[in-house]
Parts: sequence; C-alpha cells; structure tokens
Amino acid sequence: MNESVLIAKAERFLDGIRHNRVTADEINDFQHFIEVYKSLKSNLEELQEQRDTMEIKGYKTPYRSLMKYGRAPKSEMKVDDIYDVNKHTQYFRMNAAAKKNILDRVKSAIASHKIAIGHLEEFATLSCNECNGKFTGHEIATFLSGRCKCGSSEIQLEINPHGVYRLEIIKYLPLSGIIWLKCQNFPLWGGRHLGR
Repeated sequence: MNESVLIAKAERFLDGIRHNRVTADEINDFQHFIEVYKSLKSNLEELQEQRDTMEIKGYKTPYRSLMKYGRAPKSEMKVDDIYDVNKHTQYFRMNAAAKKNILDRVKSAIASHKIAIGHLEEFATLSCNECNGKFTGHEIATFLSGRCKCGSSEIQLEINPHGVYRLEIIKYLPLSGIIWLKCQNFPLWGGRHLGR
C-alpha cells in the first residue's frame, strides 16, 4: 500500500472514531454493554493492525532513510545542485514527520482503547442463566457474539462489586489519538516537546 494512502486511511479511521463518540456512563443492560465493548474491541483490532503495518514499513524510524543518503561535500556541488538537494531533503523530512505523527496518533489511540476496555472489563460480571457461569475480566471477550459458550442468549449484566472502574472517564479519553494533534499546536514553551 502506498504510504500516502496508508496515512490517509489511518487519518480517516481516527476521524471516524472522533465523530462517533463512545459514552459508557449509564450502562444498565447487557445489550448496551456488549455494543460499547464490541465497538471498542473492533476499533482496537483495526488500530493494532494499522500500527503493525506502519512499523513494518519503517514508520517507527522514518528519519533513518534521510541519514542513509549523505550529502556530497559542498565544495564539489554547484549552487543549483545544493538548492535541489535542500528542496528534496525538505520534502523527505516533511514526509518522515507525517509518518511519525500518524504512528504516534495511532499508538495514543491504542492506549486509550485499552484503558477504556479495561474499565469495562472491571465494571461487569456477566452471568449466563442457562449454564450458571459467571464471567469477568478478559473472559467477557467470549460474549462478543452476544451469546454464552453454551449457546444461550439469556445473559445478565451485574456490576462487579470488587472491580476498580470509572466508566465516566471513557468519554474523555482521546480514543482518536487527538492528543497528538493538540500537542503539535502547543507553543514551544508550552510543552510541544512532550513525547518527542
């Protein structure tokens, strides 16, 4: 896949997440819970796939290719050649910055999704009326189809009395990785160097 196409695809996906906000403040039944959980899980899988593709394509260290092709000594170059080399170097630097920024944004979105999923897994205890099984934590992922392992769809959602969760923070998490866009707009004295 072309690099600009991969960047555009990732940006479209992240913008879609930003416009489809997830709110989990008032989960009171299994259907609403599993809908939110399924949405976050599918987004996380897509984001991890995009991250892996970007890392394979070298987005983790995009500036390395700039260092690989060193410059010829200036005494041997003509003025026009120096101008062309500087112009091309600037283009490749901008391209490398775009790669690094989108990878950072995807990683931020992955971290936010993992936090949100963790809070949901701590919040719920799912119990099946058919087999009398109780499921918490990572076991909840088995209910993505809306059914228990035994095939029953009669599932009850109970609040986990021992769980550590805060569902109200999920709507404030930067699920679309927007935090990196905001950091880029900080002035240098205001923390633009964060995470760099």
